[in-house]
Amino acid sequence: MGKLMKGIRIAANVAEIIVASSVIVELVEKYGGKKRKKKMLPLKLIQLT
Repeated sequence: MGKLMKGIRIAANVAEIIVASSVIVELVEKYGGKKRKKKMLPLKLIQLT
């Protein structure tokens, strides 16, 4: 029974790391994408003129 509990704890830790990393990736995509769009805006205006 002790090995089973240890395995469940390890699985829970791995699952927590996966969820945390996916949240970080989503935050980077969300806020990183806006910064890139703002930087690209002046380039589009320069190309149009």
